[in-house]
Amino acid sequence: FDTYSKYNDNASTTPIGVEVEQRNYAWSTAPNKKFVIWEYVIKNTSSVTYNNLYTGICADWDIDATTFANNKSAYDATNKMGYSWCTNAAGKYAGIKLLTSTGAPVFHAIDNIAGGGGGYDIYSSGYPTDVKYNTLRTNRLTAGGAATGNDVINVMSSGPHALAPAQSVTVAFALIAGDDLSDLQTSAVNAQIKYNDIFSGITESSKEINFVRMFPNPATHSLNFELKPDVDATIEVYDAIGKLILKAEKKNSFSINTFDWNRGVYFVKVKCNGDLFSFKAVLN
Repeated sequence: FDTYSKYNDNASTTPIGVEVEQRNYAWSTAPNKKFVIWEYVIKNTSSVTYNNLYTGICADWDIDATTFANNKSAYDATNKMGYSWCTNAAGKYAGIKLLTSTGAPVFHAIDNIAGGGGGYDIYSSGYPTDVKYNTLRTNRLTAGGAATGNDVINVMSSGPHALAPAQSVTVAFALIAGDDLSDLQTSAVNAQIKYNDIFSGITESSKEINFVRMFPNPATHSLNFELKPDVDATIEVYDAIGKLILKAEKKNSFSINTFDWNRGVYFVKVKCNGDLFSFKAVLN
């Protein structure tokens, strides 16, 4: 299962000028059914350079909603994963793992209690913008210091990123559930393997593809291909998990009906004259 969305901060009262393409991926079979992948491609649409940009996910974990005050948090540096667990008998685990290496991992565990447990007191004072930024960029590796824990919030982020105008950066996370810490860590490893398989197995070509044009992109109900005259090309289309869904040997121009295809990201391979080119297509 995969989804795609695109949005910006134009409607904000204090926009900084970013455009985000978000892709989410989930699987229903082992060993990949205990995590989902969230990928963000963040583009600087402003006219200024940002040198200290952080990207992260904030999770107010209530692992067992009936005993949300019985949670603790810690950090697994090996897996670049901040996580929390319920201290009840047979309590479950949940974590957020950084999958990309475009920025350093940062984990900030918040005690969501009056006084903040020695950290930021967002329970009493709210979560203003400056505190959000500070929790994105500073480490606090544990929370839930009481014997049975307390209500906790986790911020897992990546940065700092430097983005000049029109530049983009890709940041991806896995949101993971586990029956215990070992189970959580196993799924963290599997999430990294799956992400690497998807995005290193089929990558976009840096060469100019001057003999074939694909349009529109993003598309809705069809993908159109325009080949130069007398060019023979083999075109393969893969879904987000790397499954081949279409292979065609074509000349001239043609269209593919995508009306029944799932919305999301697809990868197109074009083979011609001994060269191989790859690029992404998006169906909205």
